[in-house]
Amino acid sequence: MEQTQIIGNIGQDAVIKDFNGKQYGSFTVGVNFGYKNAEGVRVETTNWYNILTSQTSRVQWLKKGAKVFVQGRLKASIYTNKEDQSRISLDMAANLIDIVTFVKDEQKDENEANPANPPAPTPAPEVVNPQSDDLPF
Repeated sequence: MEQTQIIGNIGQDAVIKDFNGKQYGSFTVGVNFGYKNAEGVRVETTNWYNILTSQTSRVQWLKKGAKVFVQGRLKASIYTNKEDQSRISLDMAANLIDIVTFVKDEQKDENEANPANPPAPTPAPEVVNPQSDDLPF
């Protein structure tokens, strides 16, 4: 079995998408990497991964900036962008997602400042480790 593990920050809030009648959570994760080049100058770069998961119940917790651990099957694809340049897309079918650090919810802060408008309780994320074989790639 091929499995890849990454730890990084979510690039935008996760969304639910439909593929052939099934729902999947979709988001990106940026993984930072640093090294010193031949001149001794520190170079920082970020690799971006497109994540797709059948764990749709977790989508509400996957917010931009949160640090996550993701494990799954990795697929790299080469494509040509609008500027006619070759690019690589790193796509992962996630079978395990753990939130390492949450992002502060700004709406919750507003509701706490105005107790006349309390938020509806949100259930805690469930711990799920489904097989990713049903994902569309």
